[in-house]
Amino acid sequence: MSPKVVDKQKKRDKILRAALKVFSDRGIADFKMIDIAKAAGIGKGTIYEYFSSKEDVITGCFEIFMHDFGDILASGLGEKSNPKEKIINFFKLSFKYFSQHQEAMSVLFDFWAAGIPRKHGTPLIPSMKKEYFEFQKYLAAILEDGIKENYFKQHDTQTTALIILATLDGLMFQAVLGVIDIEDKSLPDKISNTLLEGILNE
Repeated sequence: MSPKVVDKQKKRDKILRAALKVFSDRGIADFKMIDIAKAAGIGKGTIYEYFSSKEDVITGCFEIFMHDFGDILASGLGEKSNPKEKIINFFKLSFKYFSQHQEAMSVLFDFWAAGIPRKHGTPLIPSMKKEYFEFQKYLAAILEDGIKENYFKQHDTQTTALIILATLDGLMFQAVLGVIDIEDKSLPDKISNTLLEGILNE
């Protein structure tokens, strides 16, 4: 009988997705490795074959979360859409993703806290700043295309991209608090149209 081949990437992803569930239930501050092991259906020692520390698990979870979210945006904001539609769809897809993955939405705030630079020591998720820069760059490129294609007026695309990201972050915070309904399908249109009002070339 040949030895069983373990797909290490698949196993790593399974552990991270189990960790996301644990983070959603308990928060990042209070989790134990044994909780993740139980959620993943593995022994505690197996986790250390893939991750060197709790901090390594937290960083891995943030990266898989951003990868999943990025994939949803990349597949949904196709080349056939014009820049205006892409900004509207950015909000629609974001609302859809978080409504379908509400455990990820609650963990998002733990990720933010873990990404804050501290006076003493480094943040738990040093890559968070880089991820934000990437999203800002991505949105700014859509806005620049909109200017070239005459959908948008000339404006500071980097600042508008920052405003879009800050708006989405604020909306997710309000959704977790229950101030807004993440399932409300009319909200993404209202929000994106309000934001676009000032830059539309009409």
